[in-house]
Amino acid sequence: MKKIRTRYKLLIIISILLIGGLIAGAQIFYRMPRPVPAEEVTVRIPSGSSLQAITDSLYKYQVIQDKDFFQFLVRLQGLETSLQAGIFEIPEHASHRRVLYVLTHSRPRIIDVTVIEGLTSRQIASLMEEKFRFDSSQFRTLVNDSAFVSELGVSGPSLEGFLFPDTYKFFENESAESVIRKMVEHFFAVVPDSFYTRAKELGWSVWEAVTLASIIEGEAIYDDERAMVSSVYHNRLDRGMRLQADPTIQYIIEGEPRRLLNRDLEIDSPYNTYLHAGLPPGPINNPGFQSIHAALYPEETEYLYFVARGDGYHTFSLTNSEHILAKQHLQRLRRQVYLERRREKRESSL
Repeated sequence: MKKIRTRYKLLIIISILLIGGLIAGAQIFYRMPRPVPAEEVTVRIPSGSSLQAITDSLYKYQVIQDKDFFQFLVRLQGLETSLQAGIFEIPEHASHRRVLYVLTHSRPRIIDVTVIEGLTSRQIASLMEEKFRFDSSQFRTLVNDSAFVSELGVSGPSLEGFLFPDTYKFFENESAESVIRKMVEHFFAVVPDSFYTRAKELGWSVWEAVTLASIIEGEAIYDDERAMVSSVYHNRLDRGMRLQADPTIQYIIEGEPRRLLNRDLEIDSPYNTYLHAGLPPGPINNPGFQSIHAALYPEETEYLYFVARGDGYHTFSLTNSEHILAKQHLQRLRRQVYLERRREKRESSL
């Protein structure tokens, strides 16, 4: 009996020691500093990269240590064509198998791209090159590729005018062809069937309607004035007058938009609406919904002229004499602004 009591006490002591040890161990464990997660390396794989180019990039970023073994692993699993382009976050010191998994299974980043109204295809190409790193010349070539234009359902020589302005969500590894296709498809998704019916009522093609819309886009800043600007162009077309639209001159001048000079109005180009009657050969930019609507539904007016008034809006006139007076008023206003700026500059230098 005495032996049983002794064993019982011994078990209790051992249990207490074990429990105490576990508690102490747990406290030590939770107080120990946690291992720092491996930092991630940002790797960019350009679209169209070969296996060799991808391997070289990974090696340069020090993501892999053995280029031959990585390529052997890719070929062994038959994944040469499964490696994605894009931007990837790969943990430092990841195994070759882990790197390969990231490149074949990770979802590419989503990039928001806003294309504002009135940009030309050349300007959009430059914007996309900055976002996606593909060559802007490739973008411009596709815009003017007759087979590609026809495939996308545009009845014209190019896609100028049909790259619909909006905010898009693209994958980071989008190709130039994919970007253009989505923008043109968005145009046809946004423009309602009633617009096509209205164009037929006016005796116009969709191409002609978008061409006028692009001129309105280049001229009007505010939506509530677009239909008024459209009415002037419609009235001039109906009377066989030249449009004399400044945005068409800006379109044929290289470089950034600037104040037009008299010699600019003499540039020999089919887009020069100061020299040639009717609409220019095609759109001069990519107009938004409001400008397309205004081109098809102009205000009913008798106005034949308009000129800027200095605040983003325009002064509209019925006769050329009224128009000349409005231009003179604008010139006086510009002169006043110029003198005021000179005075402020002179005072600030004192």
